[in-house]
Amino acid sequence: MERRHARYPFLESAREAVEAAEADVADLVAGGEGLVLDRARERVEAALSSGHAGDDEPAGMHRSTRVELLSYPIARILVSLLEEPLAIDAYARAEAATARARLQADLPPPGGREGDRDDGMRVRELLAEFGLADRVQGRDPFRVDVATYLELSSDLEDERWALVERSLANGAVPVSRGELYDLLEQAVADRVADGLPLSVPAAVGGALQEPAEGIEAMLADDDIPLALDTVDPDSFPPCMDALLERARDGESLPDHSEYELVGFLAATGMDADAVVDLAGGGLDRETVAHQLAHLRDDQGLEYAPPSCATMDAYGDCVNRDDRCDTIDHPLSYYEDALADRSDG
Repeated sequence: MERRHARYPFLESAREAVEAAEADVADLVAGGEGLVLDRARERVEAALSSGHAGDDEPAGMHRSTRVELLSYPIARILVSLLEEPLAIDAYARAEAATARARLQADLPPPGGREGDRDDGMRVRELLAEFGLADRVQGRDPFRVDVATYLELSSDLEDERWALVERSLANGAVPVSRGELYDLLEQAVADRVADGLPLSVPAAVGGALQEPAEGIEAMLADDDIPLALDTVDPDSFPPCMDALLERARDGESLPDHSEYELVGFLAATGMDADAVVDLAGGGLDRETVAHQLAHLRDDQGLEYAPPSCATMDAYGDCVNRDDRCDTIDHPLSYYEDALADRSDG
């Protein structure tokens, strides 16, 4: 097993590494391998609550390549046990978003060459993994075969992906490096979702009943409002005020903090331009638009953004007031505050 297999577990070579290690998933589950099972549960919970697959190397500890890699197939089993199509989609998109972040981290430094990092993934390798090496030419801007472009951009909702907005020439569409990452992220999401939900043997499902029920409980709060469609910053909870202030001050928010903020604002119906304006230009519009497209549909949010408990765990639950003692979710705070202002 190589480090890249742990960081990119959807690779064909990663699957082969699992097979070569003779690590039978059913045996891992039945044997109750604690670290592997814990990481698998973390992958799914983080995917559904924070839009990423969790940290492969938490602060203060080094998680083994074996644990990180073997947690992936078990996470796919766990999300299958939820029997919820939206959960599968959210999980696949979160694994893909994590892969994109890792890809960008693994790229050589400015002025470096593609071969400068021996254990990282490179763009051309990832293209080859998905059979795209001959369909993407050039280098920033890249030129993507039009059929491939249409296939990978079909689920990307921003109008800039429409073919009429592109300079099609000789059967290819020009894209920037960042846009190529968007397309590769979609390819990863499709790969992760492929075959899900799995048909899970009864013995394996039974052994994973407790973590599966814990994840279901995390998703089961029907009292959280997901489509408030009202923008009233004076009613925002103090945690969101604090995140907005940090963004306005020019701080680069950690991924989880930005997801918390954009997820909350998504419930108000704001579009990407409005979110960026509210944050004083401190958020990247392209990133926000990408997050909004994944977070909600025409009916509102697909899943609630992180709860107060999750925000507290990340250190983002700050400046608590009396209302905070009566609720357990930022959107519930906002709903209550809006109601109070309406009554007043």
